[in-house]
Amino acid sequence: MLNQLDIYLRNTDISPLYSDLGIKLHGFVMSKISKYYAKLLHTQELRPFSLFVYDSGEGFICRISTLTDEASQILDEMQNVEKIKVYGIDNPLLVEKTDRSNPINVTDIPNILTKKKYTIDIITPATRKTNGEYTNLPDLCKYFTSVTNKLKFYENISIENSELEELFSSIKMSKYSFENSNFMFGGKNIPSMAGNCDIIINSNGEQLKKIKLLLGYATYSGIGAKTSLGMGGFLVRV
Repeated sequence: MLNQLDIYLRNTDISPLYSDLGIKLHGFVMSKISKYYAKLLHTQELRPFSLFVYDSGEGFICRISTLTDEASQILDEMQNVEKIKVYGIDNPLLVEKTDRSNPINVTDIPNILTKKKYTIDIITPATRKTNGEYTNLPDLCKYFTSVTNKLKFYENISIENSELEELFSSIKMSKYSFENSNFMFGGKNIPSMAGNCDIIINSNGEQLKKIKLLLGYATYSGIGAKTSLGMGGFLVRV
């Protein structure tokens, strides 16, 4: 089952932070779960959760999504947290409230996304690897390779790269606004991109179902690399 938790943080000054707040919150999450499970997560190439933080205008929201029932223990631990201490800020972040959505099955996604027109937001910087190097080239399809990898690993749903390209060829983008960004990680800037665009899906039947599946699943898995560390936060809006 897919699960999601929003943690609303009261306004605070994060300007002293050298790296992204998402990285700091990842460290806090790892300190809250069992040492055994934290160690297990660090051995997995595909992490069964994503995490990103964004400014809502009224405060920061941390969204944590899990892709497996086992990983939902992360949300169990974070749901009742009242204070979050992160390295680099003197005072702890105060949790105003938490909001946990109802779990859904991956097969429910195409029925939840009922339209063909959406606005998609890459709300935190996204990056991907090409030949071992991070890149931020704005080819949206390429960022979804990580999504198909997780679908195959966790849901046994296979969408090969050639099919992924065919699916995205039926998506028309307009009113797009993407910009270069840098994500500070380990003392280095990772080239990345963020932004949004409107899309129209020009397909039907099984192809339409798979596109909706990809878009909806990406709101849980994130897109691109390092999605458990705050990168590639993805939203779909009507």
